Amino acid sequence: MPNDEILAREAAEMAGIAVDTFYSYVNHRDAVTGEPMPTAPAAVRQVGRIKFWNRAEVEQWIATRPGRGGLVPGRVRRPRGSRVAPPKDEG
Repeated sequence: MPNDEILAREAAEMAGIAVDTFYSYVNHRDAVTGEPMPTAPAAVRQVGRIKFWNRAEVEQWIATRPGRGGLVPGRVRRPRGSRVAPPKDEG
């Protein structure tokens, strides 16, 4: 196994999630098109039933996955506390 390839267990440990959760992320498909989600890392090779992922792709995915502090392409992040109530009409 080359040094830049990792198993799902290692990828899940790096992300701080369960192995089953990692598999659900990488196997999730778009409901309309059936295409794999563009942000999830794809397995680079498979030996029998064992899949291997590229370490750099997994690290990039961990840094940018939605809901974990990363930015989703096309989405602007608002600073915390920016949801301020609109001013009331005085009258």
